[in-house]
Amino acid sequence: MVGLCGCEGLVAERYRLRLLGFAWARRRRCPPGLLFRGCRSVHGVGMLFSIELVFLDEDDRPIERRTLRPFGFASNRGAAAVLELRP
Repeated sequence: MVGLCGCEGLVAERYRLRLLGFAWARRRRCPPGLLFRGCRSVHGVGMLFSIELVFLDEDDRPIERRTLRPFGFASNRGAAAVLELRP
């Protein structure tokens, strides 16, 4: 678990968690957040609900925040990590 932006969440280190994220998950069964280090783009393929994204720089400072809808795509060239937050 990691605490960033006032949120406790999981660090997505394993391949399956990095691949799926919140895809196909029910909202109430998801962790509050997932942190993807070394990542600057994410997709919403298979997601059942919208999520909030926080793009982070190399010092874990927020540089952009936006909503990702199911089957959407988002990226930020300057990001070193992405924090996905469930609503």
